[in-house]
Amino acid sequence: MAVSGRRNMLAQTLASRRLPEGVAEPGERVPDALAPEVMPFIRAADDVEPFNPRVAFLCRKYAYKKVQRMDPSSIQRGVRQFKTYMSLKLDQDDTQFLVNDAKEIQRFYKHYCDNLIRSSQRTNFDELARYYQVSSALYEVLKDVTNNKVDSEVMKCAKVVEEKSGHFRSYKYNIVPLNFPGSSEAVLELPEIKSAIDAIRNTDGLPKPHMSSMHREGKSIRDLLDWLSLAFGFQNSNVENQRENMILLLANISTRTSGQDGLPLVDTVNDLGEKIFGNYESWCNYLHLSSRIMINYDGALKKQQLMLLHIGLYLLIWGEASNVRFMPECLCYIFHHMANQLNEMVEENYFQPPPGFEEEGSFLKVVIEPIYKVLQKESQRSKGGTAGHSAWRNYDDLNEQFWSEKCFMKLGWPWDLRADFFHQAGRTTRKPKTNFVEVRTFLHLFRSFNRMWVFFILAFQKSEPTDGSMERKIVNALQDFMEIITRDFMKDGHGISKDENERKQSFTNLNMNVIKEAVWREQVVRLHLLLTMKDSAMDVPTNLDARRRITFFANSLFMKMPRAPQVHDMISFSVLTPYYNEEVLYSSHELNRKNEDGISILFYLQKIYPDEWKNFLERIGVDSDNEEAVKGCMDDIRIWASYRGQTLARTDLGGDKFARSKAVADIKFTYVVACQLYGVHKASKDSRERGLYENILNLMLTYSALRIAYIDEKEEPLPNGKLEKHYYSVLVKGDDEEVYRIKLPGKPTEVGEGKPNNQNHAIIFTRGEALQAIDMNQDNYLEEAFKMRNLLEEFLIKHGKSKPTILGVREHIFTGRVRFHYGHPDVFDRIFHITRGGISKASKVINLSEDIFAGFNSTLRRGNVTHHEYIQLGKGRDVGMNQISNFEAKVANGNGEQTLCRDVYRLGHRFDFYRMLSMYFTTVGFYFNSMVAVLTVYVFLYGRLYLVLSGLEKSILQDSRIKNIKPFENALATQSVFQLGTLLILPMIMEVGLEKGFGKALAEFVMMQLQLAPMFFTFHLGTKTHYYGRTILHGGAKYRGTGRGFVVRHAKFAENYRMYSRSHFVKALELLILLVVYLAYGSSYRSSSLYVYVTVSMWFLVFCWLFAPFVFNPSCFEWHKTVDDWTDWWKWMNNRGGIGLAPEQSWEAWWVSEHEHLKNGTIRSLLLELILSLRLLIYQYGIVYHLHIVHENKSFMIYALSWLVIAIALVSLKVVSLGREKFVTKFQLVFRILKGIVFIVLISLMVLLFVGFDLALSDVGASILAFIPTGWFILLIAQLCGPLFRRLVIEPLRVLCCSCCPGGACRGPCCAKFRQRSGAVLHKVGPWDSIREMARMYEYTMGILIFLPIAVLSWFPFMSEFQTRLLFNQAFSRGLQISRILAGQDGRGAKRE
Repeated sequence: MAVSGRRNMLAQTLASRRLPEGVAEPGERVPDALAPEVMPFIRAADDVEPFNPRVAFLCRKYAYKKVQRMDPSSIQRGVRQFKTYMSLKLDQDDTQFLVNDAKEIQRFYKHYCDNLIRSSQRTNFDELARYYQVSSALYEVLKDVTNNKVDSEVMKCAKVVEEKSGHFRSYKYNIVPLNFPGSSEAVLELPEIKSAIDAIRNTDGLPKPHMSSMHREGKSIRDLLDWLSLAFGFQNSNVENQRENMILLLANISTRTSGQDGLPLVDTVNDLGEKIFGNYESWCNYLHLSSRIMINYDGALKKQQLMLLHIGLYLLIWGEASNVRFMPECLCYIFHHMANQLNEMVEENYFQPPPGFEEEGSFLKVVIEPIYKVLQKESQRSKGGTAGHSAWRNYDDLNEQFWSEKCFMKLGWPWDLRADFFHQAGRTTRKPKTNFVEVRTFLHLFRSFNRMWVFFILAFQKSEPTDGSMERKIVNALQDFMEIITRDFMKDGHGISKDENERKQSFTNLNMNVIKEAVWREQVVRLHLLLTMKDSAMDVPTNLDARRRITFFANSLFMKMPRAPQVHDMISFSVLTPYYNEEVLYSSHELNRKNEDGISILFYLQKIYPDEWKNFLERIGVDSDNEEAVKGCMDDIRIWASYRGQTLARTDLGGDKFARSKAVADIKFTYVVACQLYGVHKASKDSRERGLYENILNLMLTYSALRIAYIDEKEEPLPNGKLEKHYYSVLVKGDDEEVYRIKLPGKPTEVGEGKPNNQNHAIIFTRGEALQAIDMNQDNYLEEAFKMRNLLEEFLIKHGKSKPTILGVREHIFTGRVRFHYGHPDVFDRIFHITRGGISKASKVINLSEDIFAGFNSTLRRGNVTHHEYIQLGKGRDVGMNQISNFEAKVANGNGEQTLCRDVYRLGHRFDFYRMLSMYFTTVGFYFNSMVAVLTVYVFLYGRLYLVLSGLEKSILQDSRIKNIKPFENALATQSVFQLGTLLILPMIMEVGLEKGFGKALAEFVMMQLQLAPMFFTFHLGTKTHYYGRTILHGGAKYRGTGRGFVVRHAKFAENYRMYSRSHFVKALELLILLVVYLAYGSSYRSSSLYVYVTVSMWFLVFCWLFAPFVFNPSCFEWHKTVDDWTDWWKWMNNRGGIGLAPEQSWEAWWVSEHEHLKNGTIRSLLLELILSLRLLIYQYGIVYHLHIVHENKSFMIYALSWLVIAIALVSLKVVSLGREKFVTKFQLVFRILKGIVFIVLISLMVLLFVGFDLALSDVGASILAFIPTGWFILLIAQLCGPLFRRLVIEPLRVLCCSCCPGGACRGPCCAKFRQRSGAVLHKVGPWDSIREMARMYEYTMGILIFLPIAVLSWFPFMSEFQTRLLFNQAFSRGLQISRILAGQDGRGAKRE
């Protein structure tokens, strides 16, 4: 009922500005351009209509007149429909009225204002604000009706209301309406709030500011934060924000601490100070400094005041620090000096702001902006993350400058801008890194986990001896292990321990009469009922999700968890959700819009959730057969659909369930959504972006605890008349009501990764002692919200040696298939983390997987991360093959960067041995091992290729000493079974078995095999390997959008080809050639079973890498889709002229983009690529000596002649390329003649070889196998030549020739022109056109080889049906008409055109 009520509220919000049916299309609203001017009068009319319909009519009439004046020609979208509606409404309401309108509205206005003045002391802030807004609108209508001839009594009343309403226009508040006279908000009546306010308002004994400074700033000193603001030039909005933050922290902590007579917060203040200054004290101890928190005064009240003063100073510094919040020791340095200045003022009892801090905003300008400019400059040096990590300083490098006492001498206070830390104009030399350099090399794995590798080496060395003593030790160890297993898990040494009577009903023969006391007897009876009750099948919900949630909730109640405290005593917390531009709430247009198959999202949801759709229609009282009635409930349908997608509305509903629970009050819970582009969407004219803004606004109007934080960009004039961009962190609530606006030193998302910076700018608006980070695709459940109090109590309990700083919770995946995933629902100790760098890291590229660095950072800073299974959150995830691949690529990129980072290095060295192993194998080690597994296949096959082409394998197998290899073949057969991944499935079976039973685990295992899970995971083994290896060698890690929508879309062949060509198809075809050559040249002497046993798992790998994207692609085997795919791919391949075209439009543009990563590679990585490419020459070298035409000649001249054949082929390509360039536009006939000549020459050469040199047909096939890898080698070398030439020749010449860059770091126009000219010369000299045409020929060949099996299978209709059941088997079991969906039918069964 609670959720249903909330949905009704949201539906009412959506409908509040909707025009009536018949006037506009469904979903039409009051025009956006008119809403700010018109809505106050429409709302006033709605409010007063129950009391005076005539006045309501006059308000609407005035709104209509305003619309006429604003847009008389009805040019703007929706204005004409709105005017039509208003005209009809006015005609309907304009009844005969006996009293004069002017008199009536004045009478009603006076009566309304009198009631408002009398009730103002008994009404809360929000209601008063609403009443005053209505009174303001009424007075404007009144003046219009009376032609400004207002009665004197009414004018007096209006003047009083105007004076009182001034507070509402000038003062905004977030949670606690501080400094508002006469407010009767319940939150202000709480004793803990009163005590906190009294504590920070105690300014007695502090030196008084000069009246001149107070007059200049236009403010009075109401509390300690105002005093600090005048002393150090903090922004007023920052002060207001941190004032509320500080009050709520003190109030919430005080509910769990004791006080003294007259000093209720003395222990609270000490507790808060200990938490906030924990990192500062550690920093002081590390640098052997004296802490500046020196409170050498007698009297508890004075000590409390000074401690609050220091806490307030730190919070104000943190609240205005912007990106510098990622540098916690830099904040310690700033606080250290400012606290010293504060102490001097207090001790000398003389108020004198430090030089430069006299005005509001001076702290930002003097302290934060210089550091931000350093961050900005370093970010520019990173070239968007493409430059090497050693070329620029990231957040960690800059922050670790403050880990040394030298920073005091170098930087001074205030900042010495001449210091090497800062950037001076005209100086372009690169700044040194600090403590660690993230070099792109795999050696980081050995450096970070050196103890593990040493252990492996020693263990390997220990296992080499085969003497009897070592064998006896091994046998004894195994015997001990078996004895432990027998004692622990078996009964009498024979079977698994099991009670023969366990199936009998327990607890049935209890004698209740033994218990004499009634209270205890009642409790035992309830326990007995709980233990013996058996539900009827009729009482079990039919909905699978409801059954799962109820089951988990019931089971979780028996798990070990802390007791839930009273609401008054619970730990306060906030939820923070980062949001970019994902869907907020599905519009009616989006729900009903059909895709290329004629399927809408609404129809898809109706079929995949049939029981929930039926229940929904029953709740809203609509018959499913009545289509018109269903269309009339589109607001409710939008909400129903949005709660089943990965939308912000679903996430906000889950978060707001905390506020809905009776256990949570306003001061205990806040929900902040970091909507980075909210301001852009608000001002946008794009229909989608404007819709996102309106939907977020609707969510704020519906959910009272919801706050939106966004980055606002404004152009403000300078004294010289030019415009300059300024950026602000803004918090809004309710009806887009701005609460705080804090100026920033620059655009925060430009300095580092976007998501962590988006979170960082919004974190200052969160409240409480804990902070839960929830992603856009996550959900919370109402029943789980009741356990939040239990979970938060974990922060007060020691786990091991310390209390936790991060609480991990389990996730339930509410979409699609199974895959590995890392989540974002953790609960952070907010105070611990805001003083230690935040809840993520933000350096460009190196912190791509920003969330995991929160755990790294917390652990390195002596935090404690725990995990708790008794509470869960929902998690939506990518459900399409391409979406999952994008996600896997992003995570593999992130792990590649983690391999290089200092955090992993430090954890690897500081963990104990077993935790180090655990960390390695669950993070970077998993990806490295995946890569090693793939590389092992290559090494094995190339080794076999060498053996078979050199004849060694033949001589070994035909050796007379080797009589019987059958046991060897049997061993290989057993090994091949495990190579198919059986061992990797065992952990899954154990996990599911322990949680749900081994029968269920076995059933899930069988189902996974039927769903081709081994194929799915084998394919993504290639994804992990490709992107992990490429990231470490060349970089290129980047955020990859995966999408949040429902996936029933068919991905075109060209799209799959672009996505998987380099990561899977090329590698699979290379393995395929290896297997074919190994088969062809060893079949004469090798048994077929031996070949199968050795290579079956590798054939499976090749098949998966080539065809998994199509097997898991809906409608891939439908003939009309296949034809469309072929046409689209062929058009893409033949679209020439890659300049200015996107990779999706032209093969040439895509081909160029695929080599971008090489441009940023180091000489070391490029040379390694070159060395690895040499493997492709083995084919030609080995096969040419097996050709029939050479007659077993082993001369080196044979190999040299084979290169002559390649040279002829390349010359032919060059001739055709030049002909196309010269003749294709004007002389097409000449170009065709030229191609004909080349073709005839090549055919003549082939005939000559057949007739004159005894060339066999088998030689042609063998030559193709030999020369295809060589051609690919030439392509790889050509791609490497450009970057290598630039690194080895052009860059050194540029440094020598450029007179303005002695340090070699010039980025001026002279060097830019040099690069451009050298690049043009290199392009003209090199055979790049021929290389491109050669690459195109290879791409044609690969595409046709992959497409051909798909085309053949598409001929058979049963393949499409089989694929449908394979992909959507769960949906079939729930009655989903998926065959109709994929066949392209809508809800009425109409076939798409």
